[in-house]
Amino acid sequence: MRNRIIMLSMALVLLSACALQQTPDHTAQTGLVQSLLDAECRAQLNQRQEWQIMAALAGAEKKARWERQVCTCVSSEAAAKLSAAEMVAVLNPATRQQTLSVLAAETVSACLQKMVVKNIPTH
Repeated sequence: MRNRIIMLSMALVLLSACALQQTPDHTAQTGLVQSLLDAECRAQLNQRQEWQIMAALAGAEKKARWERQVCTCVSSEAAAKLSAAEMVAVLNPATRQQTLSVLAAETVSACLQKMVVKNIPTH
């Protein structure tokens, strides 16, 4: 009986994930995910030592611009790579924070590096 419930639950998750990608609301859902990823990015960024050093050396305006560049990159790149199962996990309040944390962590380093290369002279 328990195996049946697990199998049925898995099937429902997969079907709902497919349905999510087919609905007209997919753009709205992606926008929601991007907003959530942006907030998660800012939280993770402020915990990183290299960011704290860069932010301390930069003025408030430059720090805000860099933070916006990094987190815009994170939210768009992570959302673009989002699988249907990850979308379902983000939309589920029970798994949202864990999923957002993993998704953002995978791209924060790469986006921070892009921002550094683009904005900080190396000579």
